[in-house]
Amino acid sequence: MLKDAQGLVVTTDSANAKAAINRFIDQMLGYGKDAETAVLQAIAADPTCALAHAYAAAYYLTQENRKAWQLALPYLQTAQQHYTQITAREQLYVQAILAWANQEIDVAIATHEEIANQFPRDLISVQQGQYHYFYTSNKEKLLEIAQKVLPSNPQQHYLYGMVAFGLEQCHQLKAAEKIARQAIALNRYDP
Repeated sequence: MLKDAQGLVVTTDSANAKAAINRFIDQMLGYGKDAETAVLQAIAADPTCALAHAYAAAYYLTQENRKAWQLALPYLQTAQQHYTQITAREQLYVQAILAWANQEIDVAIATHEEIANQFPRDLISVQQGQYHYFYTSNKEKLLEIAQKVLPSNPQQHYLYGMVAFGLEQCHQLKAAEKIARQAIALNRYDP
């Protein structure tokens, strides 16, 4: 097992898979254009890495169309095949993505909340929790899920951006601008 750039254990022994997962995380959090390439490289490097498969499924589900949903399913099935060999965090993440694919959004949200509580450095899960809160019009919870993990991620510019987005959604524009400037101070290229 190796640790990703967030300091979280990933069930893989492949340094190449870990590096590709780190690129995927960076691409997803930064809304980059190479997230799909990165996650597919992770899977190629370690076809048994359940987390990489769950990330691929989540990536396709964010595309919000039937064709992408169909692309997500085989990755989710493979993640489930390796479910018993992975960490508790990874199991929760697979559960969240499975619930999303099954359109059980309340279950997905509850699972992302559990991940945020137990593993506050998992910013991909936080981002996806925000995604669901956005589409269910729950702006207060969209803000809250990001704010509650901030103490565990004091130098994570992507998280400052997530908090700024939540503040903006809650019409707290001055506070949103202030924290957005903190994100920019940490990384001026953070979208």
